[in-house]
Amino acid sequence: MIRFVTKHYHHEPGTVTITVPSAFAGAWGAMQERSNRLNAGYLTVTLELPHRPRSTGFKSQNHHLRGHVRQLCFYTGYTMTEMMDVIKQATPTWPEKIMEIRGRHVAVKASEADVSVEVASEAIEICHVIAADHDWYLKEE
Repeated sequence: MIRFVTKHYHHEPGTVTITVPSAFAGAWGAMQERSNRLNAGYLTVTLELPHRPRSTGFKSQNHHLRGHVRQLCFYTGYTMTEMMDVIKQATPTWPEKIMEIRGRHVAVKASEADVSVEVASEAIEICHVIAADHDWYLKEE
């Protein structure tokens, strides 16, 4: 998979031109070659509006979310994976992606790495709501 943000150009109805950044030229060439060899030149294209990248590391939004999930695990006895799945399901704007598993298309919640700042913020608020509903205290770290 190759992922980058680029500007699109509209020339004719039903036609879109994109410019692949030079840093991705090698990966794009390999993708085209593999597509031609294995898929008769077809590619799956996903279009979305760019979103602000989330911060990572200490004191970041990702650290905040995972810290709250960890604390909820303490109260519930769930594992990190189980509790994160609960948060993903409870966050209405958490994106889904369609994966092919054993010949069937299945909708799965996207990875934390693939969500926007706004969605992560909503997930943090869901953690606060779950804690408040049960009179649990979440430490803001």
